[in-house]
Amino acid sequence: MSQRFIEARVENMNIEPTLAPPAPAPAPTPIRKRQVWLRYGATLAVGVLVGFALASSVNDKDTEAVTEAPAATVAATSTTKPIPTTTEAPTTTVAPHEWVPADFAITLTVIESSCFDTAGAVVRYEPALSLLSTEKWDKTATIIFEVLGGDSVETKSFDITPDGKYSASRDSIQTPRCSDVLTAVVTKILLR
Repeated sequence: MSQRFIEARVENMNIEPTLAPPAPAPAPTPIRKRQVWLRYGATLAVGVLVGFALASSVNDKDTEAVTEAPAATVAATSTTKPIPTTTEAPTTTVAPHEWVPADFAITLTVIESSCFDTAGAVVRYEPALSLLSTEKWDKTATIIFEVLGGDSVETKSFDITPDGKYSASRDSIQTPRCSDVLTAVVTKILLR
């Protein structure tokens, strides 16, 4: 019944309308902090598990070989057609080798040494380059190296061609003692 109809009947009956007090709203149930943290923790755990599952499925697809799935079985009365399957060879892209100083070694051959007792020695040497990598050298570059064992560190360089030829010039260095040994370390490769 509508509110207006009820008011009209009450007026005709000369009865004072009394409205029942509204029912109190149910008190909200307090959420304990522990429950909140459990909810957040459970949500986080589910998220982490889903993330691991997705990551492992992506990694499995990258590393597994693609094989042909067995053909679908079709009953004689069925109108379902089998799903065609294809087998594709996995494609691999080999990144070009990035040449680093550790791919090379330089040995210094002493050509002549003049010892001056307490003043040390003057050593004349010739550098020889060795390729330590199993990759084939096919670049033009400048090899920069340091000569160690002298009074000071000397920086030297030479060019190398795609066929592996280089020309290293003889050089000399002053050493603090006659017994000092010279070594060389490749520090940089400048590809051109």
